[in-house]
Amino acid sequence: RDVGFFAGDPSTVDLALQRAALQNLARVIVVQPHLLFEGQLTAQLREMVDRMRQNFPEKRWLCAMPLGAGR
Repeated sequence: RDVGFFAGDPSTVDLALQRAALQNLARVIVVQPHLLFEGQLTAQLREMVDRMRQNFPEKRWLCAMPLGAGR
């Protein structure tokens, strides 16, 4: 389990994704954006996850919908 932030914290989303990818035991990585709606940050997050899929194809990468999506 890891947490990453877009801004305001040294633990960035990119670093959290890299740490998750490098854990030998993790075969499936689920990314849950704690955002209230789809938008630019969600799009950036999906791009980051897509890059991780390319760099770590042995892992299964899942990106959930934002918390408020569909409400």
